[in-house]
Amino acid sequence: MKNTYGQNLSLSVFGGSHDPEIGMTLSGFPAGFEIDMPRLHALMARRAPGSTPLGTPRREADLPIFTEGVDETGTTTGGTIRAIIKNQNTRSSDYSFIYDTPRPGHADFVALQKYGPDVDLRGGGRFSGRLTAPLTIAGGLALQYLAARGIRVGAHIAQIGEIKDTPFDGVAGDSTLFDTIATRALPVIDEEKGEAMAQAVLTAKRAGDSLGGIVECMITGLEIGLGEHMFDGVEGRIASMMYAIPAVKGVAFGAGFGVAEMTGSQNNDAFLTDGKRITTRTNHAGGILGGMTNGMPVLFTVAVKPTPSIAKEQQTVSLSRMENTTLSIGGRHDPCILPRVVPVVEAAAALAVLDLLLDEQPTAKNGTPDLAASRRKIDRIDRELVALFSARMGVSADVAAYKRQIGMPVTDAKREAALLDRVAALSPAETADYTRTLYTNIMSLSRAYQHTALGSDTPLTRAITNAIAKTSSPLPDSATVACQGVAGSYASHAAQRIFAKPAITYYGQFADVFEAIERGECRYGVLPIENSTAGSVTEIYDLLAKHRFFVVRALCLDVDHALLAKRGEKIEDLTEIVSHPQALAQCADFIAGLDNVKVTPTANTANAAQYAASATHGVAAIASPDCAALYGLDTLALHVSDQKNNQTRFICITKDLEIYEGADKTSIILTLPHKAGALSRVLVRFDALGINLTKLESRPIRERNFEFRFYFDLACPATDKCLLPLLSELAGECEEFRYLGTYAEME
Repeated sequence: MKNTYGQNLSLSVFGGSHDPEIGMTLSGFPAGFEIDMPRLHALMARRAPGSTPLGTPRREADLPIFTEGVDETGTTTGGTIRAIIKNQNTRSSDYSFIYDTPRPGHADFVALQKYGPDVDLRGGGRFSGRLTAPLTIAGGLALQYLAARGIRVGAHIAQIGEIKDTPFDGVAGDSTLFDTIATRALPVIDEEKGEAMAQAVLTAKRAGDSLGGIVECMITGLEIGLGEHMFDGVEGRIASMMYAIPAVKGVAFGAGFGVAEMTGSQNNDAFLTDGKRITTRTNHAGGILGGMTNGMPVLFTVAVKPTPSIAKEQQTVSLSRMENTTLSIGGRHDPCILPRVVPVVEAAAALAVLDLLLDEQPTAKNGTPDLAASRRKIDRIDRELVALFSARMGVSADVAAYKRQIGMPVTDAKREAALLDRVAALSPAETADYTRTLYTNIMSLSRAYQHTALGSDTPLTRAITNAIAKTSSPLPDSATVACQGVAGSYASHAAQRIFAKPAITYYGQFADVFEAIERGECRYGVLPIENSTAGSVTEIYDLLAKHRFFVVRALCLDVDHALLAKRGEKIEDLTEIVSHPQALAQCADFIAGLDNVKVTPTANTANAAQYAASATHGVAAIASPDCAALYGLDTLALHVSDQKNNQTRFICITKDLEIYEGADKTSIILTLPHKAGALSRVLVRFDALGINLTKLESRPIRERNFEFRFYFDLACPATDKCLLPLLSELAGECEEFRYLGTYAEME
């Protein structure tokens, strides 16, 4: 049996009339809504058996017990809501006869034919109006959710037998009547008509009979355009929910079947305007045109059949004997269920409207979700998310102000851990990890926002500010510069590009360059850090982590390798190629084309040229073409790089922080906790501040197994207002933080 309703909501009802419990599950209900429990209980009491002298003497409290999807404060979590009602006053023996003599007007006969003799028919089983109790729980939540958004749903008994109540004013749409009607024993507008209805019901009861009637429902506060045309119109969505109420036999909107007696001029609702909004003079359409709401109150009526369980003798059959017989039904039954149907109609209507408001997602002919509908739904959710996020950030600024006043740090790790556990617990299991990740990023952005609000006054930020103020501009023309290798190296070319008149001292190893600056032998050092073909020079990154230096300038140098050898050598006679490992990698394809040559790495391309000059026979170096003249070599081949756009990036380092005018790139080193998401939480901060990450390099930390130190190059000028708060935040939250400088990069 299918007991599920909804396109965005998913409502399922379970249990039978005489089971130990009945209940419902409701998926898709918005999170964070605080349920007014007394208000829900009052709605349930209006529907409960024994709530009116005109109803069944069976009494049930019908208090819902929420077992899932609602926290201890009565707030929805966004997960599936599950609620049960305990059945406490059942008399199943009253129903034993119906397996042989089905009751007219009930589902007994059809259920036995369809599901067989084991189907539960006690009290009507799953076909009983008792199952509208869990429906009313779900609808009660929907009623409250809609009311919080200015949408009201109310109903009254429009007719019992031949006695009619005053109808709702479908034009004025006065929803103030709803609360008054709900407090009356008979939910009517005209209490005199209500008394007449009560007498008619009692008369029918004394005769062993029952009465049916009509419930009128009105919905106010709906915007124009809710719903779709044809198969997914508002009428169809509401009507399908009404027919979930077992006693409902008809639903009509607006003038309903009365339109058959009208002319077009009588039926048409003329449009009016007061200069601000458009309404209609009448509401024969019931607030719906073309399947869509038109801004007027939605008005519909529901025909409710008389209670089929009556004491008056009725004709039936004996299924076992296959012969005609009669029966008179005893037990506890309502002579008129209209008073109890009214709150059910309200609840059912609210569920239908909420499902529509949640932007139903129809499917295309091929069964795939409708993309436009899905995107509209996402747009609506995004609007809510943005508003809530903005409000949260506003509160975060208030927290920052408090922290500044009492000197608290921005980061409160204990509270953040507790918050992550809490939001994960609030989320459905299938999205708990996603929720944790989302809130991790939200808190990261909140900390960044607080740092910005608090300002940045740390030793590091003061050092940067002082360096900007004190550094002379531009970079000096003349300077002592340390380079690795010998004359003719690409590092020396880079130094000559960075400085107009460098006094270059050459050192054997990269580490020697760092140590020379530390000893004060040179003010600056120029080092290769990455190549466009062969990648990073990892040794430089490791040395940057080991030594305390700052980058003051960077340069991308075009590298055009040549093959150099002693005079008289020929390519076909070569037996060995020497060069720096990076240069060898950049010329791998060229080398592969030579026959039977040995590849030997050297400390530097210029060192390789020196070696080739002193070799006896068959040795060539890959080096700068300039090295041919420097070391008396012949050029055997030019342009031997595999990639014609081969570039090496060099950095210029110094011991003291210097930040020159035009500095627009910042480099930092971070060591992060060995935890999932640690790196992503840093990256999201760059994104939030609109900072472009131009380089990310990782290097293993020798003293830790499988842990890494990260190097970042950021396109962030020294004058960017985001820079100091960002550095201050990272310095305070990372295991290790090193600022390598802010500098300009030359092309």
